[in-house]
Amino acid sequence: MSFTPAYNATFAKPLLNQLIALIERDQQAAIDLVNPSLAPITEFHKGPDMVITTAPLSDYTAPLPITHQTVPTGTTTPSAPDSVKEVFVESHDYSLVTLNEVEIPVLRATLQVLFYLEEA
Repeated sequence: MSFTPAYNATFAKPLLNQLIALIERDQQAAIDLVNPSLAPITEFHKGPDMVITTAPLSDYTAPLPITHQTVPTGTTTPSAPDSVKEVFVESHDYSLVTLNEVEIPVLRATLQVLFYLEEA
């Protein structure tokens, strides 16, 4: 079954893809520092909740490898060079959620991220 986007986000879509690609690239190193017994995130949902890790601003405008059903090419198509001016984590929240496929509650970490962007 092919992916059908719920909305046409021409400005947000590249940023979300960049975030997913950055997580895929950097999360194992972060996990190794914090708790090597943790498993990497392998499933991403493009919605209001996103998880990120620190990265230089240039990473938000560079093509990165990505494994996601909405990017069949395997490489992101980022925003224009120098368009991302600042990335700021405004807040982070933790909550317990229950999922049908998991028998015990799961801890969900939600970050609210603010992007300052400038397009020509």
